[in-house]
Amino acid sequence: MNLSKLSIALAFSAAVCIHSSAYAGAPRTIAYQGRLTDNTGVTVADGPYLAKFIIYDASSGGTALWNSNFQTVNIVDGLFAYDLGSNSVLPGNLFADTGRWLGITVGTDPEIAPRTRITSQAFAIESLNSETAAIATTVVDNSITASKIVDNSIGSVKLSNESGIAQGREATSIALNTTGMVDLTTVTITIPQDGYIFLQGRTSVLFNGATSMNAAKIQIDETSGGSEVQGIYSIVGFDTYASSGWHNFNCTSQRTYFKTAGSYTFRLEGKQLRASTLSSATAQDPVLTAIYIPSSYGAVATVSP
Repeated sequence: MNLSKLSIALAFSAAVCIHSSAYAGAPRTIAYQGRLTDNTGVTVADGPYLAKFIIYDASSGGTALWNSNFQTVNIVDGLFAYDLGSNSVLPGNLFADTGRWLGITVGTDPEIAPRTRITSQAFAIESLNSETAAIATTVVDNSITASKIVDNSIGSVKLSNESGIAQGREATSIALNTTGMVDLTTVTITIPQDGYIFLQGRTSVLFNGATSMNAAKIQIDETSGGSEVQGIYSIVGFDTYASSGWHNFNCTSQRTYFKTAGSYTFRLEGKQLRASTLSSATAQDPVLTAIYIPSSYGAVATVSP
C-alpha cells in the first residue's frame, strides 16, 4: 500500500501548548491532527504506524530545522494525533521567521508532498524566547504600536480613564438652585502636548412641585460656580406643566477647549430656572467625559502607489 497522500483534516486546529521556561520542566508542544488515506482517498486501516515529522524553512528543499525522528502514531478511523515537540524539544527560536513548513513521512514511503504551511498559531511559541514571557508585569513606554493590538480587543470600559480619555460620574441626586451654577461632577485629564480637549456631559433632571415654569441650565465649565455662557449651556424643562408631579428630562452639553500640555479639571454644572418657590429641580447620575485630541500627529510620509 502506497501511503503517499495525507489530507489535513484539523491541521494546527488544536491549542498551542506553551509554557514559559520560568516553570521548570514544562514542555513546549504543538498539538497536531491529521487524516491518513491511500492514493484513492480511502482511509488506511486502524493500527500503529511509524511517522516522522520535520519542520523546514522552505516549501520544498530547504533546511530541516527540527526533526521528530520516527514515532509511533495510532490510526483510528483514519485519524491520528501527535504533539510536535513531545519527543524532541522544539528550539526556542524555531518560529523566529514566519516561513515554516511541516513535512511528514510515513513508514518507508517518501515524504508526502506538498508540505503543510505552518499557520500563525504556532508562532506564539516564539514569545518564549524571553524567560519572563509568562510572568512579565511591565511594558516599556511607547513600545506597543497600533499594529500589535488585536482589532476590537479594547472596549469602552478599558478606555475610560486611560491616557487620552477620562471620565467623571456621580451615582447620586444633586439639588439645583436659582442662585448660581452647582457642580454636578468633575473630570481631570492630563495631556502630553498641546491639543484640543473635547468634553461631553449628560444628566437627567427631575422637576416637580408646581405647574408653572420649571427648567434648568446645564453647562461645562472650568470654574466652580462659573458664569452662564450663552451658546454653551443647554436648557431643559417646560413653561407650564399639566400637573405638579414628577417630570424627567435628559440633557447633554458639549464644549471644546484648546490647551497646552498639562493637567486640567472641568466640571458639569447646573442651575434651576423657576417661577414658583414650590418647584424643585434635581440632577441625577451626571457623567462628564474628556477626550484629548492632539493638534499635531508628527511627520506624515507620502507614499505613492
